[in-house]
Order: sequence, then structure tokens, then C-alpha cells
Amino acid sequence: DSPADQALFTRLRGRLHSALQALPDKPEETTDSALRCLWHLAGGRPMSADAALEVPLAPLTPDTRAELERLVEQRMSGVPLAHLSGRQRFMGLELLAGAQALIPRRETELLARAAIDTLVNHVLARQGQATVVDACTGCGNLAVAMAHADPRVQVFASDLSADAVELARRNVEHLS
Repeated sequence: DSPADQALFTRLRGRLHSALQALPDKPEETTDSALRCLWHLAGGRPMSADAALEVPLAPLTPDTRAELERLVEQRMSGVPLAHLSGRQRFMGLELLAGAQALIPRRETELLARAAIDTLVNHVLARQGQATVVDACTGCGNLAVAMAHADPRVQVFASDLSADAVELARRNVEHLS
């Protein structure tokens, strides 16, 4: 880490800490995870807040420092971190995220785990295969989590929003 990058990190961390309005339903977004996420994004490596904590920070150039400053300002103005980064982790999957659909939440993972448990331990155990329909799929987080849980699950996902369907389709491609 260069002294300039260290100073920038410390300064921006302080600004984010005093201004960030992290929501209780986004426990993964801390001051450090948000800044690291934006740092990686400024460097051209979009990733979720969770993933950003797992990857070392790369040195920034003058252009990427300016981009980081811009991204921090956007986050402090209320733009959701997942909308800036285009990423959100759900059930261990690094999903694409955007304004086209709601951002997957940690509490939705409880629903996904219960559905997957029912699928694996009851439906698949008896029938050997399963078909799931995910209505109002949004970004496709539940659909892709169920499809990734077991290859014997066939998942159909739909949404009234064409933009949400497109984001869900992109997530399927992204995770394939």
C-alpha cells in the first residue's frame, strides 16, 4: 500500500463512517466493506461488499482515485451500494444487482434455506427430481439458489417486469 492510498483510505473511511446510513437489513455493509467495495469498483473490479473483504486492495491511479471519490459521494448521497457495484452476495452466490429489481436481503436467505431443505430432504428424496416456479423472481436470487442447490431441480422464473426478467436472465448466465 502506498502512503497516498493509505491516506486516501483513512480519509474516506472517516467520511463514510460519519455519513453512512447503513440499513439493518444490510448487515454486510459496514464502513470498511463499503469502502473496499467501492475501491475495487473504482479499479474496474466490481464485487459485493462481502467479496470485497476477501480480496486485497490494489493500488489506485490518479484516475481511479478520482473515480473512488465520485463513488463515495454517490454512496453517501443514498445510492445503494449494490446499485453502485452491480453485485450482491446471496447464499454464497455473487449475483448481479441493479435498479431493475430489489436487492436480495439476508433474511430472504432464511426462506431460500427452508425451500432448499424441503426440496432436498422431502421432494428429491421421494421423487428424485423437482420442478420449482419462482413467481416475481426479481433478480432471480431464489431461483438461482435453488437451481444451484441440486442439479435435479428444474426452475422456472417469471416476473411482471421485463427489466427484472432481464436481470434474472443475466444472473443465470453470470453464474453458469
